[in-house]
Amino acid sequence: MILLGLATGTPRISEILAKGTALSAHALYLPILALLLLGSFTKSAQVPFHFWLPNAMAALTPVSAFLHSATMVKAGVYLLARMHPAMAGSDVWFYTLTSFGAVTAVFASVFALRCARPI
Repeated sequence: MILLGLATGTPRISEILAKGTALSAHALYLPILALLLLGSFTKSAQVPFHFWLPNAMAALTPVSAFLHSATMVKAGVYLLARMHPAMAGSDVWFYTLTSFGAVTAVFASVFALRCARPI
């Protein structure tokens, strides 16, 4: 968020989003993109950062269900959706999101099919 503020000249999300795709021409675009994707992929348990989610589910069922349904995994997806208008000015954004999303979907599908426990 600090790099976004430096690149756009404002710390306000609404003003960053109003600048649209002009951010993709800035020299800090790739570091901002890398850090934003790293944080979002980690928070939303995308491959290769998927290992923390099953360990977090070891908590008591009501606590685990509340935390995961309310905020835990959705925060990364929300951040990507919220920043899309400002970051979508390059093919790097599109291809990175598509690639990681597809790999995560295939990986999760294979794990689900190989699951020995009934759900």
